[in-house]
This record gives sequence, structure tokens and C-alpha cells, in this order.
Amino acid sequence: KEPETVRATKEEAYKSYQMAGHYTENDEFQEYVHVKMAALLLGSRSRGERLVDKDDVMNAKNHLDFVEFKVAENMALGTRIKLLLLRSDQYLYEDKVAMAMEKAQEANTHVQRHGFKLEVAPAQSRIDNLSAMIRQEKEECREMQFGVNADDYLAESEDASD
Repeated sequence: KEPETVRATKEEAYKSYQMAGHYTENDEFQEYVHVKMAALLLGSRSRGERLVDKDDVMNAKNHLDFVEFKVAENMALGTRIKLLLLRSDQYLYEDKVAMAMEKAQEANTHVQRHGFKLEVAPAQSRIDNLSAMIRQEKEECREMQFGVNADDYLAESEDASD
């Protein structure tokens, strides 16, 4: 779809969720609505939506905070897993990769422990992507610290030992 159509559809869906949340008195449904609104704002990583507006990230954070702090102990497990996965995405958009990994691993622990088969792939995918990012960051840090690529260093040390 065209970006304009996608944005308009996203805005329309968001407004519908707002209305649903406003008119319900059911706390569990309100949790669901806020989590869905956060997911909508953060985009679908599975469809390749990577660029998210900072305002959308902040609004998604507010929705996640609302759910997390309003119903912290009584939250349904499925909602908690989805919240953790979205929190991971939020942290990633905020360039807090370590915190994103922590939330993805926490979600994965719940997924594995309680057999949420539909969430296995999303949780593992986040962990794999974040692991790759962390490895890349460490490699870049090493290169900056030593001023040389680790592979170049190994090649040089092998040449010196010959």
C-alpha cells in the first residue's frame, strides 16, 4: 500500500481503539485496547515497518505504562507477554538495546514456561535480532578501542608468528 493509505488506515484504527477504550467499563478489555494501541503505534516489525515517529514511540510508551501500572499484578499472562514484547520494541526504538533484550528474554521465559506457541517465533526473532545488534555494537566498540578490526588483528598476529 501507499504510505499515505497506510498512515490513514493506522490513524482510523487508532481512533477506533480510542473509542472502544473510552466506552468500555471492562478493565480486561481496556488492557487489551491499550496494548493494541501501543502495537499499532510501534508498527509491525514482521511487515518491515522500521521507521516510527518519536511521538508514536512516546504515545506507545504511555499506553504500555498505563497497562503495566494499572493492572500490574492482575494482568492476564497473554497480555503480559505482548506488553513485554512491545516494551522491547519501544526500548529498541529508544536505542536502549540492553533493556530491549531484557524484556524480550523475560517475554520468552513466559512463552516457554506457559506454552504460548504463537508467541515463540516473535520472541525468538527479537532475541536473535537484538543479539546480532549487541554483537555488532561490541565489535564496533572493540574497533574504536583498538583502532583495528578484530579480523585484521588476528591476521596480523598470525603473520607475525610465521
